Amino acid sequence: AGSLVVTEAFVNGDTANSSTRPGEVNENIMTEDAKINYESGEKQDSESIPSNQSSRSRRASFIEYISGGCEINMCVAIDFSSANGNPREEGTLHYITGDESFNDYESAIASVASIIAKYDSDNKFPVWGFGAKYNGEMQNCFQIGEEAVGVEGVISSYRDVFRTDLAMSGPSVMHKVIEVAASQAKKTHNIAAKEGGQAYTILLILTCGHIYEMEETKKALEAASLEPLSVVIVGIGNAEFHAMQFLDDLDVKPPARDITQFVEFQKHKNSKYSAAGATLEEIPDQLVDYFH
Repeated sequence: AGSLVVTEAFVNGDTANSSTRPGEVNENIMTEDAKINYESGEKQDSESIPSNQSSRSRRASFIEYISGGCEINMCVAIDFSSANGNPREEGTLHYITGDESFNDYESAIASVASIIAKYDSDNKFPVWGFGAKYNGEMQNCFQIGEEAVGVEGVISSYRDVFRTDLAMSGPSVMHKVIEVAASQAKKTHNIAAKEGGQAYTILLILTCGHIYEMEETKKALEAASLEPLSVVIVGIGNAEFHAMQFLDDLDVKPPARDITQFVEFQKHKNSKYSAAGATLEEIPDQLVDYFH
């Protein structure tokens, strides 16, 4: 699969000024007419969006879809299983300090989520939790508050959940949030399609990696690959993450697509560009593969 060249422009959400090398995903640089004014939300007419039919003869680029008005939507799922440790104990993955410093979950949201959020159409993100008892029941997909506004809102929702009756528990399974995200991705795209548009969803999963029911997770990813969805799994902490790498390396057969990207946050936490490269490495091809 081709990869996206990560420049300062791409990290900042400016696809118009990104540079590429021949043969890579975004080799077709946007013309002046194709630019999106991200600050005002102004996009091109839906007529400029590459359609499934027209793109069969020539494979449109990721930038052409984005510049044409394809909506990008992000949703965030956070692992609250007991495998993360007691959040009240310093040194555990969910421990929140009294000062302004971030734990690794917050750091991953601030860096990785902010990269994807640059391309989100309305800057509003559903935030889900899994692997915990919430409202008195063991749940592996529960909504955390209202839709978060901006990445700061995601971090606020994350911190606020510790003020509820949340009880970190287990076993933690991931396939529930994948199924919910796939359903939402399909619904969002169908709504956009009625107006001649397109929509694509990116599910960001933050986990310590102790996930059960892997066969069900594999099946959920295969089923979700038929929808306009990509899944970025960010590993938090120092686990081996063999199971997460297994999901990244799934050998799927058409019509299923490869939609999973695993990022081990510990390896990229000290570099914004390294995190951007790892996060965006496969998403452009995955989007184009779906609509082509």
